[in-house]
Amino acid sequence: MDPAVNERFERIETNLAQTAENLRQVAAQLQGVSTQIQGCSAQIQELTAFAVQSAERQSVLEHQQEQISAKIQSLTAFVVQSAERQSVLEHRQEQTSAQLDRIVAAMAVDAENIRALARIAESHERRIDDLENRAEQ
Repeated sequence: MDPAVNERFERIETNLAQTAENLRQVAAQLQGVSTQIQGCSAQIQELTAFAVQSAERQSVLEHQQEQISAKIQSLTAFVVQSAERQSVLEHRQEQTSAQLDRIVAAMAVDAENIRALARIAESHERRIDDLENRAEQ
């Protein structure tokens, strides 16, 4: 097979491997974000229960409410950041998918070109054989 074709196939295989690795990384990041969001939800539930208990303790109510407010703001900021990260990851996944589509399309074109070159080579080989046979006669 032509070295240029081999080189192109190797580049395509490298691109596919990189794309697959990117997809694995995106999936791992999405899993991590999902776990963090679940953890935030549990923390928000705990803070809500803590706020109910704080209402029963009138003498320390103001101090505890300030702490809860700060934690909720922190968790809200984290949830917003997580949503932004998830959006970025989804965008990367879309880009990766589009890249895979382009690679698959290029591979299909390459395969058709290789088949056409093989047909041309076979035709030339038949012509050479015919010429050699004529020359021998």
